[in-house]
Amino acid sequence: AFRALHAARDAQSRELSQGPLRKKARKHREGRGPAALAAGEPEHDPLAGLRLSPVVAFAAAAAREGDWDNLVTCHAGDPTAYTWSWKRRALGRHRLRQPGWPRADAPSSSDRAQDPRW
Repeated sequence: AFRALHAARDAQSRELSQGPLRKKARKHREGRGPAALAAGEPEHDPLAGLRLSPVVAFAAAAAREGDWDNLVTCHAGDPTAYTWSWKRRALGRHRLRQPGWPRADAPSSSDRAQDPRW
């Protein structure tokens, strides 16, 4: 979750959600099939692979916030930048990545956010 806290009025604080992670975890677990579960694969936290890593940088714009996602976050160790909708208080529809970057050795978005050349 991504939280915005209001210093004076707690009622103004907001939390933006990644959505129904338990439902996504259930679908992922079902996709493995009963054979994988019967083969004795170790049980692990089903939500661990779905949660985003901690936010290390973000940017927001108030202009036309009702028309499109208006927040972007960079996460530790993740080369993808994620958009968020303040109006819907949820993870946005877009993932931002450079098309030529390989998944495994791509610089993380947090590295780019902290590098003055970007």
